[in-house]
Amino acid sequence: MTVSHTPTPWVSREQGEANEFCLLTPEGNWVIAFLHNGEANVEQQRANVALIVRSVNAHDDLVKALEDARNYIGATVASAVSKKTVRNYAGCLSRIEAALAKVGVS
Repeated sequence: MTVSHTPTPWVSREQGEANEFCLLTPEGNWVIAFLHNGEANVEQQRANVALIVRSVNAHDDLVKALEDARNYIGATVASAVSKKTVRNYAGCLSRIEAALAKVGVS
């Protein structure tokens, strides 16, 4: 049985204590609570939390866009007559494959 993650979008909230943050559903249900490295300044902590939230919320759309691009480029390469066309797309296709692999998509 595969368990899926908490639906997005997630939002962040500071917990009022230094270095303490939580990630919530829009309804206010807790997803994750964590302590940030106390050596980072508050603005950097907030920037790190914002990066996590943006990344989580964009993940599914980015994966879908990369899968669509991979399929389009793959079809273009498969039907290409020119070796130059194949070379031009090969690097892009391999970077897409590597990015998808990082998030567990084959």
